Order: sequence, then structure tokens, then C-alpha cells
Amino acid sequence: MRHPAARPAGDGVAFARRLITEIGVAAVPAVSFWRPENAEFGESKIRFAFPKRLETLRAAVERLEKLQP
Repeated sequence: MRHPAARPAGDGVAFARRLITEIGVAAVPAVSFWRPENAEFGESKIRFAFPKRLETLRAAVERLEKLQP
């Protein structure tokens, strides 16, 4: 089960900005991957890129655990 604060509340762009500014983890708003006529399907989603170094992933997990509802 996902933590309630770990999902965008309908605005993936704002949530992605929050992750960068408050947590220090970058995500891409998924709406940018949808065609304009279907953009509503991507509005509440974000995407992560996974780096190659395991220590970078561990640091991201530690930062994401700071999310509070």
C-alpha cells in the first residue's frame, strides 16, 4: 500500500515540484507523456528515472520516507 502523501492529489506537476523542493528527489510529471486530448489520464501521475548507482537509489528512498501526509 502506498503512503497517502506519496501520491499526487490530481496534480502531478505540483507534486513533482514538491518532491524536488521539499524532499530533494526529482520526478517527471507523467502528463508530459500523454497526447493533449488524453492528458487528463496522466495528470495525477509522476515518473521516476532510476540511476545506475545503488547508493543513489538508497539515498532517494531515505528522502522519500520523509513524506508526511
